[in-house]
Amino acid sequence: MAETTATTKTVTKDVTGKKDLEALFDSAKPKLAQVLPKHLSVERVIGIAMAARSRNPLIMKSTGESILQAVMQAAQLGLEIGGPLGHAYFVPFKNGRLSQERGTEVYEVQFIPGYRGLIDLAIRTGEIESVEAHVVRATDAFEYAYGTAPALSHAPKGDGPVTHVYCIVFPKEGRPRFEVMTKLQVDAIRKRSKAADSGPWVTDYEEMMRKTVVKKKLKYERLSPELATAIDIDNKVIGYADLDIEAEPEEEEIPEPKRASKTKESVAEENTRLDAEIAKGERG
Repeated sequence: MAETTATTKTVTKDVTGKKDLEALFDSAKPKLAQVLPKHLSVERVIGIAMAARSRNPLIMKSTGESILQAVMQAAQLGLEIGGPLGHAYFVPFKNGRLSQERGTEVYEVQFIPGYRGLIDLAIRTGEIESVEAHVVRATDAFEYAYGTAPALSHAPKGDGPVTHVYCIVFPKEGRPRFEVMTKLQVDAIRKRSKAADSGPWVTDYEEMMRKTVVKKKLKYERLSPELATAIDIDNKVIGYADLDIEAEPEEEEIPEPKRASKTKESVAEENTRLDAEIAKGERG
């Protein structure tokens, strides 16, 4: 959002407490009603947002304006923030400038869709029956193959470290399609995210694994404007807007020694020096 003087004054007030935020939501009810789909009511959306705020101390330190903006973004896509369905979340980011101005920590929340929200938007396209996303553990029986006869088999056995994550799209017509990613591939994407060490990558790691593979798979499906918008928002907030979702784990590169180019004169001089050393018994 634009950082203007007027915005700063509003932000300073909005951080102070619950009543200011309630008043802000009350004034925004007409706009919310215009963008919300029929299955969501204004009162429910505001109630869920207020409840999500009360559960997270960092969101309580966030500006009311940023909370309202996040709710509006989610409302336009027909997703609930912080609801029981896990469609979308508030993610607080510290605003360094405002924190310095106020002498206390000030945060701004941003809306990000959860993997269930992306699945819901995919199903709304009318071409997909359902989408599943699962993590695979080291003790599981898991096999998959791509090619002309793709196949995937997964029999969970219990606890253990996560090794893979996969997504299956069940279209209304045609055979199911799947995508598999290793934990290494997911961690390579996490490493290049600006939120790698905070937010859902820390609190809900397996959920983020599922979302990563769901996003990778859905990019091959026909995207609705809402689904494309949700993916774009998530990419920008999480921090890999320019990241190829198919990125492989980075391997450490060992650079080759730099070799200086040699002239004929320098080669001749070096040969002369070596001959002299050999003659003196220093080499041989």
